[in-house]
Formats: sequence, structure tokens, C-alpha cells
Amino acid sequence: MIAPPNISSSTPVRHHTNATNIARNPAVTAAATALLTAPAAWHRLLFREGRRTEILRVGNRMVVAGLACLAVAITLTVSLIGKVVFGVVAMVVLAVVVGGVFTLLWFVVPRLLRTRPLE
Repeated sequence: MIAPPNISSSTPVRHHTNATNIARNPAVTAAATALLTAPAAWHRLLFREGRRTEILRVGNRMVVAGLACLAVAITLTVSLIGKVVFGVVAMVVLAVVVGGVFTLLWFVVPRLLRTRPLE
């Protein structure tokens, strides 16, 4: 088993990085939650007023932005855990891999599929 780095020997830069990630994560998570749930609230409040097209247009943008915030929140969490358990190199590797997987699966692949003709 790999022992975690000595947290008591944390430098001011490490401490600042950890504090920044810990402070940012709840904000990004709250933004993701608000953006992902807003379209449902909008639908409930505005659908009977005949605003379906507007709800879909704006709601789609909110969901995409919410997914981006969620990907950032998960990437920050996983990379911070990697840093605490395994060190800075693991944090960077995890951030690149996790962020890359989300970017590829949630944003790149759908764009590629959009450009393909329907069968």
C-alpha cells in the first residue's frame, strides 16, 4: 500500500491550492445543480403559456452548461483526492484523464455524431 504524503509538511502553496479547490468545488457543484434543474422548473412555470420553443432553446443551453460544471466539480474532487492520497503527479494525471473523459464523452462525441448523416 502506498502511504499518503505527510499532510503536516504542507507548503503554503500546497495549502493554498487545496483551499482553492475545496472552496471552488461547492460553488461549481451548486452551479451545476441550479443549471441542471432549472429547465424542469421553467417547464412547470411556463409550459402552459405556450413558450415551449423558448423553454427548449434556453433549457438546452442550461443543461449543457450544467454538465460542464458537473464535469469540473467531479474532476476537481477526484484530482484533489488523488493529490491527498498519492501526491501532485497523481492529481495532474487524474485531472487530465478525468477531465478528458468527460470532454470526450459529453462534448466531442456528440459533436461528431451531429456531423454524421442520418441513416
